[in-house]
Amino acid sequence: MKFKLNKTLKIITLMLGASTSFAYAQNAEPMSCHWQITNQNDLGTFESQYCNNPVDAAAPDILVANRAFIPSYGICNVNRLDGYRTELKGSVQITGSTSACYGHSVSFIPTPKTRIVDGIEETLMDCNWEQYQNNTHQLMCIDVDNQQKPVHIATKLQANNSASCILHFNKLALNLFDGGVAVVNEPSSDACDVDPVYFRPFPERRIIDGTEEVLLKCEWRGDSNTLEVKQCLDVGTKGNEVAVAFRMNGKEESLLPSVNRMLESGQVVEAKELKPFSPPLYFRAN
Repeated sequence: MKFKLNKTLKIITLMLGASTSFAYAQNAEPMSCHWQITNQNDLGTFESQYCNNPVDAAAPDILVANRAFIPSYGICNVNRLDGYRTELKGSVQITGSTSACYGHSVSFIPTPKTRIVDGIEETLMDCNWEQYQNNTHQLMCIDVDNQQKPVHIATKLQANNSASCILHFNKLALNLFDGGVAVVNEPSSDACDVDPVYFRPFPERRIIDGTEEVLLKCEWRGDSNTLEVKQCLDVGTKGNEVAVAFRMNGKEESLLPSVNRMLESGQVVEAKELKPFSPPLYFRAN
């Protein structure tokens, strides 16, 4: 009997999958939900709970929980699918006893569009899962100003309506945005979604070792197929334009050593601690 009970619990766990949780200190909006039988056999009854889409009333209901009831053993097991949902730009919150099969409530918590972290305002990025063949999904994020092509942040394998996933997180992609970096908590390899992704701009001014540094506005000019030159504006004084690097046949060369030898009022420095490659440039006065 004990062996059969353990085996039954294992089957239930595999069928229900795993869940993750993520919550925000925002006002929760109650959701209208219903249970729907998905399978009924000699073993028991299996149900799924669906709730109205909180951001689009015309969209299909969303899956928030799975429940299995095995009457022969008096077992009822619930798997909650709460947590952040990229497509909703918010979190599904389920409250109530985690061991109870009935009586929990479901609400929706919108994610803040902006937040202040260490004195810098971060902006929620527009990210979406794009579906490809063989149950593959890619998380693509667009920069705040919509000036770049979408950047590939993560890839997951997930069958339709499954709560089980295999996820690969592309951490290096967080540094592929102009003017700042994307910030997000690194997900686990079995997560089905990624926490909200925020854009953190580089600070326009900062104090390093008691000296103020000013962020430079730089841009690449020229033909990407032949020669490009990186020009920075207002270096040291207004109207002073300086070439700090060039790129030929895809290979980039820095001109900072020679630039800094010519500058009399200060130095151009790379802030690699803010971005490891293609770092922002600051002007540091003498």
